[in-house]
Amino acid sequence: MGIFIFFPKGIASITDLSATLYSDVSSLHYKIFNSNSFTEQVEHVELFFSKKILPDVTNTKISRDICNHIYQNNGNIIIKDMLSKFSHSRQKINQLFLDHTNNSIKEFALYTRLRAIMKYRANNPQESLTDITYKFGYFDQSHFIKDMKKITGVTPSKFSKSKNFFYEQLK
Repeated sequence: MGIFIFFPKGIASITDLSATLYSDVSSLHYKIFNSNSFTEQVEHVELFFSKKILPDVTNTKISRDICNHIYQNNGNIIIKDMLSKFSHSRQKINQLFLDHTNNSIKEFALYTRLRAIMKYRANNPQESLTDITYKFGYFDQSHFIKDMKKITGVTPSKFSKSKNFFYEQLK
């Protein structure tokens, strides 16, 4: 059958589900697409996942708390200040977060910050980019443009002028 992929592990890579906990995903895929009814499809999915041992979510609490902190601050965080909220060293926190999310805290904060800025810009097109970047904690517009280009491959102007799926989702 083919390779079944899900959840990017990094910017330029994908996860092959056949090499994970879901290695038998091809059989599920076959059963779903050869079912006679929606009810039968749901039964196949439920049976498939009922046999899986899922990760212990208490083990990921610190990562969820870090994500929530980053979201609440629109990605504008100072890791040094954030460490006082958690009882582990900087290296331990970053390693746990990396293991659970496949991103460093710094990367995740940057993605969150850029998304928040572009969402704000999409909903406030009359406001200047300079004012927006200051509002979200950048010291200058060129630093924001550099980050945006690093992550998306385009400048903020090109990103917002193109009518793409991601930009439409921000509105």
